[in-house]
Amino acid sequence: MNDFQLNRRQALIASGLGTLSLGMPGMVMGSDKVDASGKAVASDKCCIFVLLCGGPSHVDTWDMKPEAPVDFRGPYEPIATRVPGMRINEMHTRLAQLTDHFTLINSMSHPGAISNHFDAMHNLLSGQSERRVQNGRPNDQPYMGSFVAKHKPSTRNFVSNAWLIKCVGPPVFCAPNIGIGGYLGSAYAPVFVGSAKNHPAMENFEPPRIYNPYDEARFEERKSLLASLESPILDKDQQVRDWSDLREKTYDALTRQEGREAFDLDREPQSVRDRYGMHPIGQNLLLARRMVESGVRFVTVNGWTGQADHDKKGPPSSSWDMHG
Repeated sequence: MNDFQLNRRQALIASGLGTLSLGMPGMVMGSDKVDASGKAVASDKCCIFVLLCGGPSHVDTWDMKPEAPVDFRGPYEPIATRVPGMRINEMHTRLAQLTDHFTLINSMSHPGAISNHFDAMHNLLSGQSERRVQNGRPNDQPYMGSFVAKHKPSTRNFVSNAWLIKCVGPPVFCAPNIGIGGYLGSAYAPVFVGSAKNHPAMENFEPPRIYNPYDEARFEERKSLLASLESPILDKDQQVRDWSDLREKTYDALTRQEGREAFDLDREPQSVRDRYGMHPIGQNLLLARRMVESGVRFVTVNGWTGQADHDKKGPPSSSWDMHG
């Protein structure tokens, strides 16, 4: 038996790019191609990455450690699943019937220097554990979505990397590296959609509005003016070119019909919205599904919506525990 070891950076490449070739119902949507016989075959895929920013303990979900002493094992019993040998928490009866559709990885680990939320989040998303690169500098390590945008960009001239919801507040869950694209450049930074006070679970949710929908002629004039101002420096400044490219893709996502429809959750039956849950993470998951169907390559659904006005420890409804 070969002794094969996979470090975190290799795992990130495999999970961030490799999952684009896997068929995971409910998690990825693909653009099909047709082979010589006319049969549809799966091609490039899109990925929804759910970042809970906190969650239930592994001993309460996937690894109950039933043989361990009482001080270490979980309070629940393991049950059999559709996959022989895979056992999960007895409370997850529905997931137990779906285990042939997902993979459970128990071998992930991290360097001993990581001892807090901030370091852990940065390491998980970038594969980088050195604190000196967590300052949001242009040469910082990019996050997974930026790598996907670089190596598997949208084939529909659409945004390749999106982040729901824009994180504001303490840097524990809002690492500055998230929004810059790192050393890959600003062109691969995520497009942020929504915030703690403007998300799809709210009645008056408004997606990013970078133009006046009632005066598109004026919008085009402003684009032309901006292009003329940038023209002298586009050939000289890579960062300006990166931002210009990202802005154009954002314009396209929010102005063309397909892009606008992706953000319109009222097109979904209310019964579907209710199944996802009328709360921030549920409606953002629904929005993420619509976005990948429209061609967005990598969508991060952020479980942290920011601190609630009445709770200094964070909003209990944001994600799993969130320390609320």
